[in-house]
Amino acid sequence: MSEPKSWRDMTDEEYEQLRLQSAERDRIVIEMKNGVALMIPSRLLQGVAGASPDLIAKVETDSRGYAIIWDELDAGLTIPGLLASRFGNENWMDELRARGELPSASPISTGNSTKSARPRKIA
Repeated sequence: MSEPKSWRDMTDEEYEQLRLQSAERDRIVIEMKNGVALMIPSRLLQGVAGASPDLIAKVETDSRGYAIIWDELDAGLTIPGLLASRFGNENWMDELRARGELPSASPISTGNSTKSARPRKIA
């Protein structure tokens, strides 16, 4: 059995095999050829939150399968960003945190850490 690939290692062909579905209960389901599946509540996605199920269902991938796009909503998000729990721009993410939809950003997750996240070595 071969090791699963990360998104960085996926070929264009594997990205093209990306399948998208609108799932029940207002979730977006992204299933990749390597078996990885990601389910995200549509209320978390910038530009998609609050849209009707019919509009949400009109999702497509870009030509490489690198991003998902809703033309009618003028919204789009990258697969690598979604895998990293980035559901929109920084203002959108701050709004989600303020509403309690996401945990508060830690300095490490925002890239503002001045110290290593690695625990101290005890001699």
